[in-house]
Amino acid sequence: MTRFIRPDEYGRFAWGNGVVTLTFGAYSNSPVRLLGLSGRGMRKSGPTQRRARPIVELLDPSSGTNDNRLPLTETVAGRCLRFVSARVDEPEAAGDGAPGAGGAVLDGAGTARPWCLHRLEIVQFASFDDLRPTGRTDDETPEPLTAAETPDRPVPARGPGITVTTVFEAFPGLSAVRTYTRVESDRPHVIEAVSSLSLTLPMDANDGDAGHTRLLWADSAWAVENDWHAAPLRDTALRDRNFDINPGMSSSRVAQQSPSTWSTGRHQPDGVLEVSSASTGVPAFSVMWQIEHNGPWEWEVGEDGPGLHVVCFGPENEDHQWFTDLRDGPFVSVPVSFSIAAGDWQRAVTEMTLQRRALRRAKAAELGRTTQLERTRSLIVYNDYMNTLFGDPRLETELPLIKGAAKAGADVFCIDAGWYDSTDGGWWDMVGEWQPSTNRFGKAGLAGLARAVRNHGMGLGLWLEPEVIGVRSPLASSLPDDAFIRRHGERVCDSGRFLLDFRSQSARDHVTGTVDRLIDEFGVAFFKFDYNTVPGVGADDGTGSAGAGLLGHCRAYLDWLDDLRRRHPDVMIENCASGAMRADYAQLSRLDLQSTSDQCDPVVYAAIAAGAGMTILPEQQGNWGYAQPEMDDETAVFTLASGILGRLYLSGFIDRMDDARLALVRDAVALHRTVLDGQRTQDLVPWWPAGLPRFTDDWLTVGLRPGPLTGAGFGRDGRTGQTDQTGWTGDGPLSVDALPSYRSYPPAGHDSMSVDASHGSYGYITVWRRGGAASMDIPLPDELQLEQVFPNPTVPSHAPSARPWTIDHKDGIARLTVADAASPAARVFRVVSRSADMSFANPGSTVSSSVNADSAFQTSVVPSTAANPETTPDALDPEKRAKVERYRELNRTVEPGGVVCAGSSLMEFFPVERMVAEAGLDINLHNRGVAGFVADELLSCLDECVLALRPSRLIINIGTNDLNDPATTNDVLVARYDRILVAVERALPGIDVTMLAYYPVNPDVAVDEGIRQCLAARTNERLCSANGAVRALAARHGARFVDLNAPLLDDRGRLRAEYTMEGMHLNEAGYRAILPAFLDLLRG
Repeated sequence: MTRFIRPDEYGRFAWGNGVVTLTFGAYSNSPVRLLGLSGRGMRKSGPTQRRARPIVELLDPSSGTNDNRLPLTETVAGRCLRFVSARVDEPEAAGDGAPGAGGAVLDGAGTARPWCLHRLEIVQFASFDDLRPTGRTDDETPEPLTAAETPDRPVPARGPGITVTTVFEAFPGLSAVRTYTRVESDRPHVIEAVSSLSLTLPMDANDGDAGHTRLLWADSAWAVENDWHAAPLRDTALRDRNFDINPGMSSSRVAQQSPSTWSTGRHQPDGVLEVSSASTGVPAFSVMWQIEHNGPWEWEVGEDGPGLHVVCFGPENEDHQWFTDLRDGPFVSVPVSFSIAAGDWQRAVTEMTLQRRALRRAKAAELGRTTQLERTRSLIVYNDYMNTLFGDPRLETELPLIKGAAKAGADVFCIDAGWYDSTDGGWWDMVGEWQPSTNRFGKAGLAGLARAVRNHGMGLGLWLEPEVIGVRSPLASSLPDDAFIRRHGERVCDSGRFLLDFRSQSARDHVTGTVDRLIDEFGVAFFKFDYNTVPGVGADDGTGSAGAGLLGHCRAYLDWLDDLRRRHPDVMIENCASGAMRADYAQLSRLDLQSTSDQCDPVVYAAIAAGAGMTILPEQQGNWGYAQPEMDDETAVFTLASGILGRLYLSGFIDRMDDARLALVRDAVALHRTVLDGQRTQDLVPWWPAGLPRFTDDWLTVGLRPGPLTGAGFGRDGRTGQTDQTGWTGDGPLSVDALPSYRSYPPAGHDSMSVDASHGSYGYITVWRRGGAASMDIPLPDELQLEQVFPNPTVPSHAPSARPWTIDHKDGIARLTVADAASPAARVFRVVSRSADMSFANPGSTVSSSVNADSAFQTSVVPSTAANPETTPDALDPEKRAKVERYRELNRTVEPGGVVCAGSSLMEFFPVERMVAEAGLDINLHNRGVAGFVADELLSCLDECVLALRPSRLIINIGTNDLNDPATTNDVLVARYDRILVAVERALPGIDVTMLAYYPVNPDVAVDEGIRQCLAARTNERLCSANGAVRALAARHGARFVDLNAPLLDDRGRLRAEYTMEGMHLNEAGYRAILPAFLDLLRG
């Protein structure tokens, strides 16, 4: 729905999405200004802000500024703009905020995005006569436009001039806004800076002042990313100059900027202001901003006396050599998002986290890959680089790592740098052709290594640096000059590399052809895109300014990424630039994973992992977990703990690990999968129970807790002892969209939250101790408690030296005491309700999950007609029917609450009851497998095989017989399996379901023609593919997917001959091989 809005009798008009509200003032003698701003938990009404700033800063050289000390924020052209119109686009009904609901909005580059949301366009105009220099003038008292002076629709501006459109966009239900600016003219006119965000903070409405405000900002450099700082604003450049005696706008400012395409290589394009009440000292509200650009940017915080403002830019002339002439067409600034909420800085970070998720989903919807985004968000990657091969891959080192990664449960095996090197290490300045090495991978070559990866149930990943050509590469001579970034007529060179200019069709064709070839030839399912060199200020050919050339290149690169994702929606892409030197949300809204650092020291890495959630979504934080076989238990736990609450990125010589160390890695993988599922189902957001992590702190903490739409929050600042008091109150019903009700944080004046005991789980906390005191206090409401989940205390043999920490809960504090203060240590805890039965054992802690990426990356959707025709018990053959009847009789004496094993012959032939008894386990366990069962037959007999026993746990392995039919696709199999799970969940709410991976087969030992015919359809490749589909189904149902296959595999990934009767079924030795892992599963 589109409409124009008119200012009221005071010249004011408001816009928002029901959660965030912006109030503007329109004037006859002044530009539009932001008078009021509120977000989640804040009052929507209140006094308007004194000395509110214009919503646009616009610098042109002919009019300049009113204050040469503030070259970007006192622009004359910005103050010459006058209101023309305000147009609103809104979702027309509840649910229109979903991807693909129709409509289109403009991205920062002015292109349409198919995502329906709340949108406001404010148009202003300045004539060239108004822009002529007339001498310095002070701001006049603004005279409001009245409704009578503003038409219902815009009228054409009189005479030549500049038209400026400020765009605000808000996703339904979020307390965040995305904004950018479009500038156009009907004749040539040069501009040197235009703001994307000019935000006046609502200080007067919230009893705030600069003296009670904190600024949070971050430095960043190679191997020391996300180094966050917090300081009172008066301890920065914004000193108190006494505005009573020295009135007017301050010429001081706090500013950060990035000079080139390492957008996060010096500072983060994010910041936070936390404003406390001057009368109570309690945080009243907080604001966070992020500049979403993969090139140069600048933000600044300034003081208006009274009042504070935040202004954000993309490239500009003074620092980035950027200008543009409007005769070349409209200019659209880079987008900026900001969030606002009542309470401390963590509330603003929470809202920005939700905004980042929405940006990812919106971009995925635009590119037609929403399903692929959801499917790949839980895949786990092993990469052979960090503290392992360091860019020197060879056949003899890769094959053991492939086997080890599969045992650990990785879904993707990424071969990092060097796979293209035929010169034994001299590749740095020769890259660009990206042809596989001729001397590293034996006769089978890279293709053979790729097959080995897939044969072990993983997708192939390759490292690639697509934006560079080495100066010694043949392509440096064969590609035309226009393919490269150039200045002063010469190619720009950095560290022996030329940089491709993605405005050039020749450059794009080369990179597109390279990526397509690698996917087609080697079946690449994952790329790690690296970026280790930069072009400086940019390219000056054909643009007039180097900064404009660089901006054009950056936007062309994003367009190329969009095209790549449309054509290859299943391929995952990691964003890397010497670690996290380009970790901005222009990139990350499009890509799947972000390398958080190249840091090799796990103790230093903890600080990076602790702070990464300030700028990167948890599910995108590629935090290295590089456990090594020679590490002591505490160090191995320490490095793995850094990845569990983010996106665990495995490396290390996993092939050399003993059983205990490998089991520890598998524990981390299993817990990490549970966390990833929680991120999806509960919108888990970062939380810092001990306050902002400082890079040099002895103790570091970071957690995940349910977001404001899905769960309750908790906590106080562990450093200051101050309670998180101001909360998300919901602030009344939303005006648009029926959203889930908000769970409130504690209202002002309460030290703890009201806990809903039925909720059970409230998230996770990772704690690192790098030195100092042996104990740490974490504020925690008395209704909650911490339970250690990593290392898993129920299986101490996996890390025997890493003994559990002591946890004492008392008076709203959880005191953690390390078991051994002699070395660094880390633990992961689950936060649970004291009143809920949450005795926790790490799901699947002793088993691996090996998934075939060919299935995990597929795009097909389960058709509604996929299931087989309905089967009834009477339709069973006599042998199956007799077994079902026998089970019906046996069930009469079964005590409820036990464990039931169900499935086909692979389950029936498992002498699990006898083996469990021999192991001394006293478990109420019953095997109800039926040889020959297909999925629909089990569904028809679900009462006899599962439901009548009223179990608390179900372990199921069904579907291999379905795969004997070549017509049974993964989609059909999943549809049949899904019907079973739905029926179980309806009849037995809360049941714990474990789905076993299908066992491998070995056709070489098949004993007769019938078996050989079965195995012709039920191949290992097909079983691996089916396992990927079943694992995804398990994730959808909140079930555990457990792979017991590691001890069963021979060197070729087949079922070991000594473990099978005839190539298809396990014998007694085979079942005994998987028994230890199965017993651990039962104990958990």
